[in-house]
Amino acid sequence: MKAEFSIKKQKKGGFELTVKGDLTVQHCLGFKDSITTLLSHDGQLSISMNDVQAIDISAIQLLLAFDEVCKRKSKPLSIHWPESQAVNDLLDKTGMKLVFS
Repeated sequence: MKAEFSIKKQKKGGFELTVKGDLTVQHCLGFKDSITTLLSHDGQLSISMNDVQAIDISAIQLLLAFDEVCKRKSKPLSIHWPESQAVNDLLDKTGMKLVFS
């Protein structure tokens, strides 16, 4: 499934990147470009992955790097994990959610 990325200003301030589809190596360039654009905004930053159907290590690596950059720049970041049970099981079993807390 194709990945889709969109950034919107939130009503309460800050900006949110919404990701839909498959967050896999085939779509990592678009993901990287989107998180780079998100980083250029001020305020609370968030990534909504509610509609992500698949995720692989390339996306996890980009998320880790983005999280580190946000910490260094003192930019608040929240990540909303996928609703897909299969993706959540993978993230739970690998402990990846704990890395971001």
